Amino acid sequence: MAATGSRWLDPGPWALAAWGALVAVTAFPPASLGPLALALPAPLWALAVRCEPRRGFLLGWIQGLGFFGALLWWIAPTVARYGGLPWPAAVGCVALLAAYLALYPGACGWACAAVGRRRPGLALALAPFVWTGLEGVRGWALTGFPWGDVAQALWNQPLALRLAPWVGADGIRLVGVGLAVAPAWLLARGAVSTRALAVPTVAALTWAGLALAPSPLPPADATLRVGVVQGNIDQAQKWDRAYRRVTLDIYERLTLDLVPRRPQLVVWPETAVPLSVQDGGPETSRLLALARRAGVWLLFGAPGYERVDGRVEYRNSVFLVTPEGTWAGRYDKVHLVPFGEYVPFGRYLPFLKKMVEGAGDFSPGPGVRPLSGPGLPTLGPLICFEGIFPGLAARHAEQGARLLVVVTNDAWFGRTPAPYQHLAFAALRAAETGLPLVRAANTGVSAVFDRRGRPLTTTVLGARDAFVAEVELPPPGPTPQAAVRPWISPTSLALAGLTVFAILRGPRRHPRT
Repeated sequence: MAATGSRWLDPGPWALAAWGALVAVTAFPPASLGPLALALPAPLWALAVRCEPRRGFLLGWIQGLGFFGALLWWIAPTVARYGGLPWPAAVGCVALLAAYLALYPGACGWACAAVGRRRPGLALALAPFVWTGLEGVRGWALTGFPWGDVAQALWNQPLALRLAPWVGADGIRLVGVGLAVAPAWLLARGAVSTRALAVPTVAALTWAGLALAPSPLPPADATLRVGVVQGNIDQAQKWDRAYRRVTLDIYERLTLDLVPRRPQLVVWPETAVPLSVQDGGPETSRLLALARRAGVWLLFGAPGYERVDGRVEYRNSVFLVTPEGTWAGRYDKVHLVPFGEYVPFGRYLPFLKKMVEGAGDFSPGPGVRPLSGPGLPTLGPLICFEGIFPGLAARHAEQGARLLVVVTNDAWFGRTPAPYQHLAFAALRAAETGLPLVRAANTGVSAVFDRRGRPLTTTVLGARDAFVAEVELPPPGPTPQAAVRPWISPTSLALAGLTVFAILRGPRRHPRT
């Protein structure tokens, strides 16, 4: 009993949980004190190299629990309100998600402790590669969820955005947490030696070299005037059939208000049109007539469907209409939200209910397909959740997109940090690909970013608004990060794994201190 009591009184785990929560609240949007995120792993590494592997894992898991719980708390009110769950179950959903995501810093703590028993200095030098590799796995495993990555916290830092076209979010993460080795060594040993400064020095030089190097972005060769409409439709009314006409009235009025400012393309948010336009009817005719009347290309989100092998597959889609009022193309969302747009293993878990409205589970589209038309620069659409994945934006760029367009509906999350955290990914996608990015959100935050990830225009969350911005368009083609970024996390993980294996298989060279 005494041992159990002393374990609960140990300040280390509680301090790590508090540190993780503090970084989540202050470093990430809306506070956006991004540089603080660079120090997130330092206390964990410092403690882990001095303990047993099992305790190293526990320390990492506890820090992760505090971090992800504080970062993602907004999921609870969302699933309670729209998922129909009682509050204890809604809080339990956040706890389960945080417990899963915390496994990754837990694994990093285990690796640091396992190597630190034999080579403490090497353990700290290896830690940034372990962290980067595991974060790469987190962004891929179980459909992927890179929310809370260090790079996301640096979305408004010019020096980080200058790295993006060279190495992408994965490279920003690696050099960023590489700097954390110095404070980790100081916390672990009480002083920083020349050896301890090797990794952070290389990280700092790499960062400075890439940030100060001539930009790899080619000069722009055209411009486009883009209008963005933020309808601010209440999620509780969005799918009410009686409210459809009001919704279309709002979007039509805001679009026509933009006409004097001469937009060439007008973008509406995800599922801005809450009906199936493929079925025709007066609402569809009204949309086509609006594009003709305004004389603009119109891109909007709406439910889509496809008949496949005698059955109907429902899609989350965006539709493109020409200024002449004819259909020009459709893009179907490729990366769906688990439990939001489909239920994983739904055949075996019939008691689970997805949050979104609709006739059935959504199916993913056939693949990344940019949209284009005569006189319109090629568009790379990303629907909501897709904007957090760098690979999808890169594939649009490789296929000739000259403008990224993110449409989303963050009304689910109300006035919580979620819309601001979601916005941060847009800056990274623009800076990585070297493409301007237009973001249309139902309730906000809508924005336009230039080719370097800098915001040109942003709206207020929870307001009805519309604006026009002019963006510079580059010639088509990928940036260097498209070739480099996909290898950074796997290479880091392989290097870390092989080193950990070699150290554990070899003789113990240093006694624990």
